[in-house]
Amino acid sequence: SKRKLIRKSLVLVRNEKERAEIDRVRSQRDAQTISNVENFGDVEIGESDALETAGGSKEGNEEVDGFRKNLMASWDSTSDDVITDEVVKISSPQTVSEKKISDNDNSPHRLWSMVGGEEISDGPDMFDQVIAAVDENAILSAGEDALIILSPYNTADIIALRRTMARYGQTRTIIIVNSRIETLPRELDSAVLAYGILPLIARSKGNDAGNEVGLKVVAMKRFPTPWSVFIDVYGDGFVETRGSQPVVGASEKQLPSPEWIAQRVQAHVEGLSKQS
Repeated sequence: SKRKLIRKSLVLVRNEKERAEIDRVRSQRDAQTISNVENFGDVEIGESDALETAGGSKEGNEEVDGFRKNLMASWDSTSDDVITDEVVKISSPQTVSEKKISDNDNSPHRLWSMVGGEEISDGPDMFDQVIAAVDENAILSAGEDALIILSPYNTADIIALRRTMARYGQTRTIIIVNSRIETLPRELDSAVLAYGILPLIARSKGNDAGNEVGLKVVAMKRFPTPWSVFIDVYGDGFVETRGSQPVVGASEKQLPSPEWIAQRVQAHVEGLSKQS
């Protein structure tokens, strides 16, 4: 059956620290935007000023870069962060009433944490702590018809994701963004990879990491079309390569193999050589 268009959503990050950091950066950017609008009529904008306004202020860009670094620093990947159906059995949660939360900014998206402000241990109590926290926090409010889950990757995230899927997987639209889960839980067997992008830069041997010389490649998936590869050889723009589709599994949830991307790039470059 067809589902209605998303009108309001609950956006869930991994923990309270990430939620607070996103709120801080968003508030600062909003304040900067308001300040720019208020001062627009009082300033004569030259060419350099216009370029800076279009690209964002230097301070704003530094804030966003710092935010990204903080998030990536929290991704302390470990070898035991893969969870399987044999390790944990997620029981069906009890039906709960939709939360009635006042949202003064009238935003279509409400930002929250999957586990609220709870501190989750790495020990044997993790499972029960995550389940209790998710049952308290990952709950839709009245009028919200979708969940957007950001960057799940470790054991606690997978427990939270499975608990949320058990509650809303059959009745709501659930979108997972930037997942780093290597082994997907069974609750995602029917999931569809709607959008994927993999940017790459190919350099000749001997070029150091700081040298930007080299062709640029982007593998992209946009539902319902299959994976495509775009290449910029001379720095004058991307063009789509041609060739066979990758074998990525029946679930269509995996990235194409590096070998397949390399074959498409090599065929394109060899074709250019023949034309010249």
